[in-house]
Amino acid sequence: MKLKLFFAVLCVALELIGGWANADNRIAARGEIYPSIFLNGETVALVACVSNTNPKSVRVDHLVAGDRFNIIVSAAAGNVTGLGNVLLYSALLQAGDFSLTSGSSSNEMTLTYIGEEKRFAPGESFCVEIGLQTNPKVGPFDVLFQFPKVTRRYRPYLRSPHHVVGAVVDFAYLQGGGTGPQGPTGPAGPTGPAGAAGATGATGATGATGAAGSDGSSIVYDGNFVLNNAYLRNHVVTFNGSSYIALNDNNGSVAPDVGADWNLIAAAGATGPMGATGATGATGATGADGATGAQGPTGATGATGAAGATGATGAQGPTGATGADGATGADGATGPAASTPSSAVVATSQTRSSTSYGDLSTVGPAVTVTISSSGQALVILTTQLSNSEDDGTSYVAFAVSGNTTVSATDTQALRFTGRRDNTAQMSATYFVTGLTTGSNTFTAKYRTSTGTGTFVNRNIIVIPY
Repeated sequence: MKLKLFFAVLCVALELIGGWANADNRIAARGEIYPSIFLNGETVALVACVSNTNPKSVRVDHLVAGDRFNIIVSAAAGNVTGLGNVLLYSALLQAGDFSLTSGSSSNEMTLTYIGEEKRFAPGESFCVEIGLQTNPKVGPFDVLFQFPKVTRRYRPYLRSPHHVVGAVVDFAYLQGGGTGPQGPTGPAGPTGPAGAAGATGATGATGATGAAGSDGSSIVYDGNFVLNNAYLRNHVVTFNGSSYIALNDNNGSVAPDVGADWNLIAAAGATGPMGATGATGATGATGADGATGAQGPTGATGATGAAGATGATGAQGPTGATGADGATGADGATGPAASTPSSAVVATSQTRSSTSYGDLSTVGPAVTVTISSSGQALVILTTQLSNSEDDGTSYVAFAVSGNTTVSATDTQALRFTGRRDNTAQMSATYFVTGLTTGSNTFTAKYRTSTGTGTFVNRNIIVIPY
């Protein structure tokens, strides 16, 4: 009896452990856009949202500083004209927890989480307002979402890239066509945060069943408006370059721009600029000769004519006697001394977590050299480096002080990007110009794109020219 009870308890425990092990409690990030259909050639607002669609996410469904969400609007949609506010549908997240920046093109943007670690609960969303000048051409477009590549907090099969499809449309596509099929149901909006529970009210009486609603209607294009023609509700006409939709059935006795039965849906565009001046016309036929006029007075004496051509060159005279040798010139200035490399090494392993350039606990290494009038030097950096985060980048650059002041920059830096805690020994060489003659000190500087960078066996060599 005791043995049977032991096996029963063991089976229940194994089922609970197996269920817990198979549960996926990570964030299931999903991109959405509102709305998804736009009229062509218009200035509109597009809202791009990121939602957590995993209803079972717990414990690890947190946003951490450095999580980046890239959004790329395809050129088929049009041109992004500006970025607006960050919108939140969350109990904990705030707009100040995010940094919104443009990418390498105007249609690319990055939403970076910069706040303290907070939960991104199931059903919550954060969004960004995007100003968009839609494409004059109609057709589909897509918006690409790229999510953080951190598999311990994000589901890998729902990670980036994630495409959301929209469309740019034009009423002209309806011309000559009949009633189109019903469009697809739009996506559900993100769930707002739960409000506090109110007191339970008394149960009300059951209301009467409401009348059935009328069927929806499709838009039909009837071409140019004709006075006194009969028009049906939801039919579209063109009048004086603008488009109008009938709000009610009517007999067309009043023009759409003044009638109460019509509503403007697209105003006529402004008159374009004056065209270029046309080409000059052909020359007219020559008129008949006029009568001969009276003889005019005698004109003044003309100017003296140009000088005649130069005569031929005479025969060459005999060669003169050779002159005496000139005095020997003075010796030239002594040339610059040969270049001597200068180097320094710091072997100690030290770290830095800042995204701006600065020093480690042990400053340097640094070397001081004398720069010649050429203003040039060759700088060689060698370091063993790593980063604590996946896809994190560690940088080693150099600053110049003394007679010249130059700040450390990524354009003259040694960098390494790899998997978390991977290590590489690397070198980079830069030819530096524009230096001021005299004493100049070159000092190694360090930064990371994210996480913590570790730097070992730091070496700098400077060769002046």
